[in-house]
Amino acid sequence: MLKKLTPEQQAEILQTGIREFSKLGLDKANVNVIAKKAGVSIGVLYKYYEDKNSFFFACVRHALESLDEVLTAKIDAHRDPEENAEILIRAAVDFSREHPETVILYHRITCFEDGEFAEQLVREIEGKTAETYRALISAYQDEGKVRKEIDAGYLAMLFDDILMMVQFTIACQYYRHRHLLYAGKGPEKNEEELIASALAFVRQAFSAG
Repeated sequence: MLKKLTPEQQAEILQTGIREFSKLGLDKANVNVIAKKAGVSIGVLYKYYEDKNSFFFACVRHALESLDEVLTAKIDAHRDPEENAEILIRAAVDFSREHPETVILYHRITCFEDGEFAEQLVREIEGKTAETYRALISAYQDEGKVRKEIDAGYLAMLFDDILMMVQFTIACQYYRHRHLLYAGKGPEKNEEELIASALAFVRQAFSAG
């Protein structure tokens, strides 16, 4: 009979999977290697996860739920839009610096072309965040604090796009070089400038005037 894993051991398996999948992607990552690095047998891993895809989903869910919790926990509907925006942008920067493997995995899954697979990932990962942002922006529109001529859903998506790009800029090599090309310096040289620029863009784009 296979030994039951503690919550700490299960978290370690998922974290090991996140590191491997972020480096190698779904196709090239080896579940046997992941099990070995996590200090468990492949049999134990498959006791908890049906196959490689279900384990991958579990890793993605574990990784991005932690990001979602960090961001949504920062939201306070009683704050002004700009204050919430700055807090969320700063939280995204901090999380990306501290957990780059999670953000790199996030970037990898945005490239999936399989329609059904992609749809499932989007619904599982972004559903709660989308509804939270949409509801908050809609409330701000009702209060006259955010422009009304653009649908709240589009504004929510565009704000999340900015957060996503900030995360990729901090964690992913390609986007760091891209930042260097556009801004003349790497984001690690001046995170405050990146934060201030993103916030200024949000302020101008979303302001009710």
